[in-house]
Order: sequence, then C-alpha cells, then structure tokens
Amino acid sequence: MTRQLSEVSKQAITETFALFDSDRDGKVSKKEIGAMMRSLGYLTCSEELDDILHRLDSDGNGYIDYQEFEDFAIKINMVKKDTLEDPDFRAAFDMLDRNKDGFIDQSELKYFMKQFGDKNAEDDSLETIIDADKDGDGKINYSEYAQHMKGKI
Repeated sequence: MTRQLSEVSKQAITETFALFDSDRDGKVSKKEIGAMMRSLGYLTCSEELDDILHRLDSDGNGYIDYQEFEDFAIKINMVKKDTLEDPDFRAAFDMLDRNKDGFIDQSELKYFMKQFGDKNAEDDSLETIIDADKDGDGKINYSEYAQHMKGKI
C-alpha cells in the first residue's frame, strides 16, 4: 500500500510491530501472534492463529513482515491515513447527521444511542459531544468525528 503516513503514525506502527516481534527477527510468527493474543486475554486455537496469519501474510512465507503489518494497520485504521478520507467513517457520519447539515449535534447522537438501547443516551451523547467537539461549537463536524473515531480504534 502506498500511502503517505506521518512520522507519528509510522512510529506507532513500528512500536506495535515490535511488541509482536518478540524475538526481534523482523517478522512475526504464528507463535508470536499466539503469545500476543494470550497477553491481551484472548485464548486462540491453532486454527484461529492460522487464519490470522493467512489473512495478513500476503507473500505466503508463513510470517508477517513489517510491510504486511503496516498494510494491515492502515487497513484497520490503527493509524490515521494522512492523505485519504475513510469511506466507512464518512458513511457512518452521514447516517448520524440526520438533518444533513454537515454536523452531528447532541439530539442526533442521542437518537441513535437510544435506538441501540443506551439507557443513558442523554448523558452519553453529551459526553461524546464534549469529548469529540474540538472547536467548541457544540456539535461534531466530519473532521472531529473521524479523529474521535480513529482514537477509539
């Protein structure tokens, strides 16, 4: 994948890769994936580890190298894609922006939270607005939404 990444994004990917690459050989093995998954509290069987490895190992050599890991990190939005807008975030934002004014306000957010069974939708929607609203206008624009969501991943 040829995408422009900021130095901060590159560093985040490098540090995360290093956590998986416990023997520091520049590649992540099935065994290292299993160890990391266990450290995160996931009990994965051999078949699940094979599936993870198969999905990420694009060259089929049985390991995940740094480039494959970086491609995956970008694909799952682990880091901000600096030059491209994420179509999934845009679609979700457009769905939440019920009145199509280019912003998500508390009432729109509260409506969806209630639809998904949030019993504290009033408080939770206000908290989300306060957390995501970087310019202080009381509503969330697309840039604020994308930044907020990428921080949650």
